[in-house]
Amino acid sequence: MRNNLFVLETLLKNHPTNAQANAFPEQKIDEITAQFGKIKQEWMESAIQVNNSKTLQNETLQTQYTLIRLQFVLADYMEINFPANAVTPTENIPALTRLANTLEELQYALQECFLPYIDVTQRIPLIIMDRFKKSVLKQLPEIKRLFTTKKVNTKLAKAILQPFEAILEPITGQKMATGKLVTLYELMDSLTEMLNPANQAPDMTMQLISYACYCNLNSSTVITAIQEVMTQYMKSMEQHKTILYTITYYTRHFEELNCKPHFIYDHTNRHAKSIILEWLKEYHTIYQKEMEEWEAISAILPGSKILTSLKVDELGFYLKLLTDRKYIMNTNKKQIAKLTCESVQTISKYPVNQPISEYNLYNAMYTSNYTSIQAVRNMLAELQADATTALKELNKNNVE
Repeated sequence: MRNNLFVLETLLKNHPTNAQANAFPEQKIDEITAQFGKIKQEWMESAIQVNNSKTLQNETLQTQYTLIRLQFVLADYMEINFPANAVTPTENIPALTRLANTLEELQYALQECFLPYIDVTQRIPLIIMDRFKKSVLKQLPEIKRLFTTKKVNTKLAKAILQPFEAILEPITGQKMATGKLVTLYELMDSLTEMLNPANQAPDMTMQLISYACYCNLNSSTVITAIQEVMTQYMKSMEQHKTILYTITYYTRHFEELNCKPHFIYDHTNRHAKSIILEWLKEYHTIYQKEMEEWEAISAILPGSKILTSLKVDELGFYLKLLTDRKYIMNTNKKQIAKLTCESVQTISKYPVNQPISEYNLYNAMYTSNYTSIQAVRNMLAELQADATTALKELNKNNVE
């Protein structure tokens, strides 16, 4: 691994992308990538041995440092030679992309195979810590901007950043524990991902709480902020009922924290997590009831997933047809499936002639007014019962 690092650094330094295209060592970089792939396979096959070998544990830590350095080398090279506002020579990208992807896979393999057995209190070399600080501090302004432009709990956001900044600011020339380095890296990666408009969560405040727990931010300011947020949620029953999607997402997330054998999870913020688990337990029954009703309808109406091209006025027509005239479309499941989605679209803010995407339908189901959803679903249940009765009578008459 360390030999490959030296070769890679030499290649990248000696062959900048502005050199002639045919001089770029793409084949050599692919050869290094292939070697990394073999290393990953060896890791997967020998992971269990690490638990009983102090030598292997030390080697694993050295490998971790080397891998981080490799990623830094590649990131620096890409940043210098492929600036975001420049025209990128596409003929040079494939090999570098494959290399970056393989390094990322190696990072995951390292964590899954070895780090659960490693003493995370061991210290990170200064060169790694200084490079990491530089990378993180570069991202902080962008993350702070997020907290002023997105609808998140500002107090909670500041509380999360306080211990994070406190760790980074005064430590120049001081070592940091392996576990803290990785958890801080995880936090930065997750918070940065929130800046991606394609990954907007239904409730970003809950997402921040998740990160605080995941990264073991045990400061009193974080705990206090989380308690205040959860208290605010508790005061509004209606607000609880409008974030059912968020409830199920974080229930699964915290269940994973409790069972997945990953060294980071063993250091999760137990205090903050217990606050959320208590809240989730109290309101998870609401979600279960909702999903049971929805799954029951979906089981009866397998055509319910064809709704992506429906328009609001079409849904309104079918609702009126069924409610005003008691017309049961028991022979056309597609029509009833369209009606099922009325529980979402009635309180959605889509223009009348705008098609509703499957993504919007799914999210609207859990961000809409709970009472309205229940009222429409109760009506649907009555209509389905009428349809079942009519079908039974029809079958009985046919038999006779």
